[in-house]
Amino acid sequence: MKIINLLIVSCFLLLSTTASAHTGIQSSSPKNGAVMKQAPEMIELSFKGTVRLIQLELKAADGELVNLELPISDEPTKHFSIPLPDLKTSTYKVNWVSAGADGHKIKGKFGFKYVGANAAADSVTDDGAEVNDNRISGWVVAIVLNKLLIYIALAMTVGGLAAMFTLSRYKDRQIPFIRYLPVGCLLGFIAVTISFFLQVGSFAEEGISGMFNADYADILWGSGVGQSYKLQMIGWGLVVLMMLLMWLKPAATDLFASLSLIGVFMIAAAFTLTGHNAEAPIWVRIALALHVVAAMWWIGSLYPLRSACDVLGVSNLQSLMVEFGKQAMFLVGLLVVAGVVISYHLEGNFSNLVNTGHGNLLLLKIGTVAVILSLAALHKFAYVPALSNGKSTAILKRSITIEMWVGVLILVVTAVMSSVTGPAYG
Repeated sequence: MKIINLLIVSCFLLLSTTASAHTGIQSSSPKNGAVMKQAPEMIELSFKGTVRLIQLELKAADGELVNLELPISDEPTKHFSIPLPDLKTSTYKVNWVSAGADGHKIKGKFGFKYVGANAAADSVTDDGAEVNDNRISGWVVAIVLNKLLIYIALAMTVGGLAAMFTLSRYKDRQIPFIRYLPVGCLLGFIAVTISFFLQVGSFAEEGISGMFNADYADILWGSGVGQSYKLQMIGWGLVVLMMLLMWLKPAATDLFASLSLIGVFMIAAAFTLTGHNAEAPIWVRIALALHVVAAMWWIGSLYPLRSACDVLGVSNLQSLMVEFGKQAMFLVGLLVVAGVVISYHLEGNFSNLVNTGHGNLLLLKIGTVAVILSLAALHKFAYVPALSNGKSTAILKRSITIEMWVGVLILVVTAVMSSVTGPAYG
């Protein structure tokens, strides 16, 4: 128990360190990664302590330097406002150098993009952590598809873990989805890495080679995009560590379960560092993390349940499905409560569900969730109680397969919602 408590405390310390890791600057305007229709009139810098700003450089994507006048002050201060001339549409990088009261020099950089008043509505975001230039359709498609892969990887990871610990009590463990969990982890590592470089590429505007632009990679590494990537890699790393320990000592212990749970929640928490909820109140971000875990638990468990139809006897299969039904009751409640909280924050009122693209996609998502809940109810109250032979098992398996594809559709809609359209309020 002491080891488990230590792991949990270490996880929270790591989350705190990751969320507050900055290079001396408290905030900036424009925000790091901001995409703007209206040209900024000022660069504003706020530091954690009093400093002297000794150098400030603003450079456009073509390398042209913008003339700036540094504020003259005899005393160090925390806040600086530097007027800007008229800017052309471009991606801009800001390099700054400050000196603390002890003479220690601190360097930093951030970037923003000015797209102009005539840019498409979907190409502008107020999010300071995530940048998607939707004028380049190739980047948009790549980011959406890659985000779908991340969702699938997380569903495979959470569902694989749930199935592994649930099925450990059954004698027959020679189930085909033994590769399901490690493949999900591998896909997760690959997809989140690609996601980071896709964000760099869409920000650099230099084609495929821009994905590896060191300057912009450094900028995004210090933003919510980089923090999210690091947190996801650590989370999946903990799940892999748990699998290795299980291989060395095959037993479903509290330690292994705790490692898995911490890893999964770290991955889920990473989703709160980017996108529409990056600056949401803490209660919204907690709801989002719980919503992600519950949804992935449900959707990710469907393939193992489908596989169990082929290898478990009728009695064991019925027992397994009854047990999953009990889990599902808790998951449904969590999904509904967390979903209402998030939707209220993002949409603000009912009319936005009808009058905005994001609201329309949310209605589509609600519709697909209603379908998957209906299928789950059909399993619980009709197909599972009727299990008695191979024919009834085949009917259940076919219905679970349909439920799986509805789950994939939910993930597709979610990937589009979080990448292409912006909410009315969030």
